[in-house]
Amino acid sequence: MKRIATGALAAVAFCGVAQAAQITIYKQPHFKGESVTVKNGASDLAPLGITDQASSLVVHDGRWQVCTQPDFNGDCREIGPGKYATLDRSLNHRIESVRELDRTADRRDYRNDHDRGNLRGDRWHHDTASVELFNRPGFGGRSMRAHDDIADLRGSGFDERASSVVVNDGRWELCTRPDFRGRCAVLGPGRYPHIAQLDDSVSSLRQLR
Repeated sequence: MKRIATGALAAVAFCGVAQAAQITIYKQPHFKGESVTVKNGASDLAPLGITDQASSLVVHDGRWQVCTQPDFNGDCREIGPGKYATLDRSLNHRIESVRELDRTADRRDYRNDHDRGNLRGDRWHHDTASVELFNRPGFGGRSMRAHDDIADLRGSGFDERASSVVVNDGRWELCTRPDFRGRCAVLGPGRYPHIAQLDDSVSSLRQLR
């Protein structure tokens, strides 16, 4: 049984959008079982009948943030249009709130082959080179995005804390000491769920041009 959440249940409504973006959440993998379609966002999926039951989803339009706790708290991930037949362990049976991200802010052009299969297979490109750091393996926990070189991550909250990385575009050098010293690794566009080669101790990063 599919339901559509609008009005009061749409927690986030962005101005200037001609047509509301939608995401459909299914209780079983491969788009099976009961489902609910949300427009714009929902700060709590429990009233819609989804309580730690999300197993697959379809993003019809827009960029979305999905979180493991109500009110967009907990572990959050950013995803783009496509079909996600299965979810990885960080999200499977854990999603409790979803919202569309502002289309006017730092837009991504996601590439997908119409059916990604699962979130671990995502790859995208960005209109400007950027890299994202996550403080937990598998792109979990808090995140930080950088567009420019950072010679010293101290004071950013991410010094020696990055455990996984997403390179949206460009080639980036990540080093274990400030000023691009120590042990370094060069990463091209893609997703790196665990940067064990750097012992989770990134202290500086820069784009290679």
